[in-house]
Amino acid sequence: MVKLVPITGLIAIAAVLSACSDNNPPSETNQNMAENTADRTVADTSGQGGALGLTMKQLGDAEILNASGIEIGEVERVITDSSGTVTHLLVEIEDSDPDRFVEIPLEGLTPKQVDDDWELESNLTREDLLALPEVK
Repeated sequence: MVKLVPITGLIAIAAVLSACSDNNPPSETNQNMAENTADRTVADTSGQGGALGLTMKQLGDAEILNASGIEIGEVERVITDSSGTVTHLLVEIEDSDPDRFVEIPLEGLTPKQVDDDWELESNLTREDLLALPEVK
């Protein structure tokens, strides 16, 4: 004898299976996470010595200081070449209105640990940063 399952039962089973499926569209949180995947993936796998003896996360969280120790910018993104080697840093210039972003090379940057954070001391001034081409 064949037993028939009520249609509401099938709908409930389909809903449960759908909820467990990996094929669901990403939520907004997942989309935000996906937008930053490249940065986090590199940061999570780089370990020490990524550049300047710092991890990618430490580089990405750093502030840029001038030779007098005054903040002139903040690292927004670590830029790598196709082999994963860090080539530049995308920096937001401090107190720029509207926000202004420039790329700076690693040359001339010296890492300094301040408490649990890392800062990058530069021979550049804020005016030097403002003179660089803007990255949009």
